[in-house]
Amino acid sequence: MHRLAVVPVSALSLLVALAGAGCDRGEPDPASKSQMTAGKTKTAKTDAKAKFDTPPDAKKTDKGAAEDKAATKAKPDRPLTDEDRKAAASDKQDAAAEFANSREDKVVEVTAQPGTPEWFVQGLEAFRAGNIDPIVANFAANIEWDAVGSPLEPPSLGKQAVMSRWEDLLTAMPDMKLHAQRIFTHGDLVVLQVVLTGTHKGDFRGIAPTGAPLGTEVLAWVWHDKDHKAAKVRVVYDEAALLAQMGKLPGGEPPPIPEIPSGAPEIVMGDDDKAAIKLVKQLHSAGKNGWKLCSEKLCTAGMASHDASSGKTSSTPAEHQAESEAIFAAFPDLKLKDSDAVSFGAGWVVTFGQLKGTHKGKFGAIEPTKKKVDVFFSEVSRMQDGKLAESWGYANHLQLLAQLGVFTAPPAGAPKPASDAAKKPAPAAAPPTPAAAPGGAKKPAPTEGK
Repeated sequence: MHRLAVVPVSALSLLVALAGAGCDRGEPDPASKSQMTAGKTKTAKTDAKAKFDTPPDAKKTDKGAAEDKAATKAKPDRPLTDEDRKAAASDKQDAAAEFANSREDKVVEVTAQPGTPEWFVQGLEAFRAGNIDPIVANFAANIEWDAVGSPLEPPSLGKQAVMSRWEDLLTAMPDMKLHAQRIFTHGDLVVLQVVLTGTHKGDFRGIAPTGAPLGTEVLAWVWHDKDHKAAKVRVVYDEAALLAQMGKLPGGEPPPIPEIPSGAPEIVMGDDDKAAIKLVKQLHSAGKNGWKLCSEKLCTAGMASHDASSGKTSSTPAEHQAESEAIFAAFPDLKLKDSDAVSFGAGWVVTFGQLKGTHKGKFGAIEPTKKKVDVFFSEVSRMQDGKLAESWGYANHLQLLAQLGVFTAPPAGAPKPASDAAKKPAPAAAPPTPAAAPGGAKKPAPTEGK
């Protein structure tokens, strides 16, 4: 995996160029020789435009229809059989058992007020112990969930649609764990830096299980309504990193599994720091000269820029300059625009925005395509003595690869109906036996209203 960075220097490490990138789902996924030195041909285009799932009240409620659609998505070329339906049910039962067996053997009470950092600490700990109820109960009825930039996961609208997404994820990674590194709070907004880990044991966005260990860093923005329920969720994580770990995105060594944080997460809150926001925006608007402005004026000596996707860190002016020059050689008209910039007390800023440009130069192994790109990014910035001292960059590099035409998402399947099966994540299909859940401590089956 060849790592390149995005300008400005405070947002370096946001893009990854994957040499010979293509998604292996057991079928050819070529890319044209004129675009890639690897010499593959380009796949036919599919419509990967994200749309909201059908609202819950507009969906069918027939359980058989839900199973038919799920199986049809996996086997669209022939009529469904009873064996197909039995296999789908068996997969969910296997995921339920795996979920239960992978949980921490303890009971966690969630007593903090929803929407507070303390609630997120307790809620994630409860999830790791097998109780997903607190998370599900805190979804607002009309919650919006967006894995921004994902070619594989369209946004979801409504509690049932979001719960269906969790079901899909827990079926793919039944041993999934979420570990918070840092939690920011400002008004009704909570932002979390999280490490996600798991094992690819079930279908993941159309990719058959590989048994590969998976892990990536996630930045989640969560806005709450007046009842302190999650009304809008924006998650930024790198699907390309996960696909590379599965061995489905060739082009170099896959990124390592992130280190799991130890101890309690850091809680960050406080009054607005307008000077810090101004400094970050100044760097973001500096373009190809951002690295120099950072080195000479706005950053501390040894400013560390962490790439959440690759786990690598740049900390010298020479590294920042090399990365900046490489990315501007590929995208000479690259512009960055912040749409959200929020401070969380003195010296902390979290931003979200877009990078726009035209692919006019070689990008890793990808020859110039002349295609315009428009990709999302998010960044956490820490100040020290009025200068930028550290940053963490998040982006979904699969969005970039899709826009360059070297990754094609599978055709989107029909939205899942709001059936009984869709109302609960996969573990609900088979409650754990006492042997799988000692003392009743492990509780994989979420139920609404709890």
